[in-house]
Amino acid sequence: MKKTIQIFMTIVGTFTAYLGANIIAGLLLGVYYGGLYGEEGSLEGFDYFFSQNTNILLIVASFIALAIFWVAYKVRRKSIFRALNVRRITISAIPQSIFIGSFFSLFLFSLISLTNVYRLFPSHGEVMESIIPAEGNFLLIFLSIAIVVPVFEEVMHRGIIYQQLKKGLPLPLAVITQALIFAIFHLNWLQGMYAFLGGIVLALLFEYTRSLWAPILMHMGWNATSLFIPSISSQWALGGILVLSLGMLIFLIKKLKENRVVEIEYKESYDSGSMQS
Repeated sequence: MKKTIQIFMTIVGTFTAYLGANIIAGLLLGVYYGGLYGEEGSLEGFDYFFSQNTNILLIVASFIALAIFWVAYKVRRKSIFRALNVRRITISAIPQSIFIGSFFSLFLFSLISLTNVYRLFPSHGEVMESIIPAEGNFLLIFLSIAIVVPVFEEVMHRGIIYQQLKKGLPLPLAVITQALIFAIFHLNWLQGMYAFLGGIVLALLFEYTRSLWAPILMHMGWNATSLFIPSISSQWALGGILVLSLGMLIFLIKKLKENRVVEIEYKESYDSGSMQS
């Protein structure tokens, strides 16, 4: 019961910090708008200004939330890097994690395009347009979507929430629960569906590498690739992408897992040899 309460309080506290960070970021953006336009500003003008600067809001809110997390661990006299398993990974795991994210993005794109499931969720397009505006600053979009957001979301979901869940739940249930929380976090039905699947894969990468860097890199590859995928209407091309990306996903995840097993066996063999000598 004590563990359950601790898990619940950690999740509530994490989301409270996230909401607080967004409120502070929104207030800062409002102050900036007021200083920029003064008495000439209006509520409609602020709404438009806000919609045109969503990426700046994402970046600022992410940094504020990360700062809150860091302070929370500092107050408890814990190293956030050690607590969240932000440890080195093998050289080979770096490109493998990024490519897993890229192929996962291609898999989702081809699957959604082939099934036309996006037509059932018209609000999804509006959300994507606000985050990735057609006429927005691409460098700013890339910075927020492909770098800052993946770091923040992985610290929050695989770093804090998932590792807290593992303390009180069996591993499979912890993986499913954190994926469900990750899906709900996106507040959009279609995004939630593929975020749930992505959350499971991200947790697997964390388990296979024992490092938060692997899911961070996968998340970066996933989001970055989504920014460069062109519009494809050919069913044959989409089918080919679907099969290829799924095959590469299975291969790369299996390879990452095998590398972890070899690394553990090598370490155990080395430790045993050191003791004998």
